[in-house]
Amino acid sequence: MAGMRFPAAVFVRRAVALLALALPAAAQESSGGFSLPALPPLFEATAAFASSANLPVGVFDAVTDAGVQPGDRAVAVVTLEDKNRQVQWLVEVAIVPTPPEKTKAFQQSKPLVIYSSTGNRLEYSNDCRTVRLTTHGPFAPEPNNAAPPRLRTSEAVVNSDHLLLGLDRACATFIRLHQQSAREPNDPKWGLSYSSSPFSPEALRSMPKLPASLTVSVDDERAFAGSMPALISFFQIAQSTPGVQDALSEVLDLPIWSIIAHAGQVSPYFKMDGDHILRLADGAGHVSRYLLPMDLLLNGKLALRLNVVAVSPRPPYASTAGILEVRAQNPKNPSLRAFIQVLGAQRAASAAAAATNGPSSAGS
Repeated sequence: MAGMRFPAAVFVRRAVALLALALPAAAQESSGGFSLPALPPLFEATAAFASSANLPVGVFDAVTDAGVQPGDRAVAVVTLEDKNRQVQWLVEVAIVPTPPEKTKAFQQSKPLVIYSSTGNRLEYSNDCRTVRLTTHGPFAPEPNNAAPPRLRTSEAVVNSDHLLLGLDRACATFIRLHQQSAREPNDPKWGLSYSSSPFSPEALRSMPKLPASLTVSVDDERAFAGSMPALISFFQIAQSTPGVQDALSEVLDLPIWSIIAHAGQVSPYFKMDGDHILRLADGAGHVSRYLLPMDLLLNGKLALRLNVVAVSPRPPYASTAGILEVRAQNPKNPSLRAFIQVLGAQRAASAAAAATNGPSSAGS
């Protein structure tokens, strides 16, 4: 099954070349025997530093519809491992005020428009937030052998409306449509395609039609297509983060000869594995969690295998587009892996209280 194919456009370009969605053969609502690699535990030195720096490890505020606010923050651990090596970084992701001139220019830019093979035109609004990224590390498994952790900071201006699209609604809709399709005696196969420009009448006639028994609303399509700009916004943040950038770059299998043949141009695609989209056990605060496996292709060559765990992107999870875990694996060297795990997420009010009063407890 082809799954869903999403062009990342070097992770940060807004143009959508082509998106395709195909119904999976066996989407499930539980893990059903599909096992994930265990997340590495925090090293002793990593945990000690997080405690001394008053980072909100284990603190997950209740979700809210207040929007992405300056002061919202999350903390994550990034682990890079190979056969005989492990290293970790701690990353703080904080929303900070954006200069008014940047906000105005962003809001006046053209919205992202995606066209569907059903004939729908899907428009996604623009708003921006500045994300301040603070990395501490690296940390080693043996604290006595480690150098003092470095502190590095960077900032990125990201599309906050795209962060709020998230991945969870696409996963839930994908599972629902599979269940609808499975009730049909002939288990109909169907597909949806998306593009940054309208499809020609000839192209539309050649595409498989949706069975009458399947209900695919405009909101469903917005969820499917919107997961791509959400992913792009997440990887824009990852690409801007010292530590995360280092780990993912090392695990990535770059197709050097293909890049040379294309005169240095790289065309990334996210290819989602619809056969293994899963509903997992609920997380902190009873939020629904979904597993979304995917491959990253560069110029058509497999460069990275990914398993992403996502929840609703509503704050306090908006700064990571609702992505809580990423397991990344080199396709040629399975022992070379990178892990990203969100350890805590706070809304602005409780984050400010924690900074003033010391360690905080989970919000309500």
